Amino acid sequence: MKITKSILTKIIREEILREMMGNDHPIAKMRQFVDVGHKDIENIARAFKIYASIKNNAPLQQLAYEYFLNHFGDDGKVNLEGADLRGIVLNGASLQGAKLRGANLEGASLNGANLQGADLRGASLKGANLQGADLTGANLINSYLDKANFTAADLTNSFMTNVRLNKTNFTDANLANVRLLPFRELLGSIFKGAKWNSRTMIHNYWFGDTGEYTNPNSEKFREDNELVQTDEVGPMNAPADAVLLSDLFK
Repeated sequence: MKITKSILTKIIREEILREMMGNDHPIAKMRQFVDVGHKDIENIARAFKIYASIKNNAPLQQLAYEYFLNHFGDDGKVNLEGADLRGIVLNGASLQGAKLRGANLEGASLNGANLQGADLRGASLKGANLQGADLTGANLINSYLDKANFTAADLTNSFMTNVRLNKTNFTDANLANVRLLPFRELLGSIFKGAKWNSRTMIHNYWFGDTGEYTNPNSEKFREDNELVQTDEVGPMNAPADAVLLSDLFK
């Protein structure tokens, strides 16, 4: 019998399925959480951690991710609202549009992760590492960002109203169109080399169209931090449930 490409594909698929039957296979481990309660947030988080634990095997990681979405996802998005993901390693993970509202990501490693449009409202990212991560359009309203590392992260069009900042690192981050209004003060946060445009708003002050910061100390602030002016991007569209300025200090 001639072994065609389709037959070979079928053989490989069956070998993979046979391997997956073993209890030690990641997907077999994930399957047990489907059986005991696939809508329970703790089981979802456990299954997600199994996916995140797969290293140096891109095909298997993708297979596990697709399995996770099919059984635990919500409309094709990762739904981990309120999940305990402290210290999880998700470098380079695809979490576009992920639902992480109220999740605990303290100490997590998300270097280079895709978090475009992710819902991180009220999430704790204390001490998390998001170097080079893509957070364009992400919703970080009411989040906790103490000592988080956003070095070279892209935060274009993200919403950061009422965030908690304390020694947060925004070195070389892209803050174009960002509304960054901390709950109190910037408290030692670093903005060295950060990119900004006329729609960038930090701590209740706009960087104006002329490049002048409305705060009397703005020029010194820009010079001290070596801020880099960047090109304009699309308009800012506030999320439907954005916090009003009048609500900030209630």
